[in-house]
Amino acid sequence: MHASAEDVRIERVAVRGHPRRELIEHSTGAQLVVLGDRGRGSFLGQALLHNAACPAYLARTTS
Repeated sequence: MHASAEDVRIERVAVRGHPRRELIEHSTGAQLVVLGDRGRGSFLGQALLHNAACPAYLARTTS
């Protein structure tokens, strides 16, 4: 079964705090966390991949 665009809810959240802690905490209520990564050795992305409560996807960009 494939999800259509209407089936996907995207939530953008802006918070103050330590990015790693906030992303991991917010992952507990999510089905997927997507994080942009410019390919510069993101420790934040690695921490999220290893500690998120749901699947995490690092979207690598070249810019």
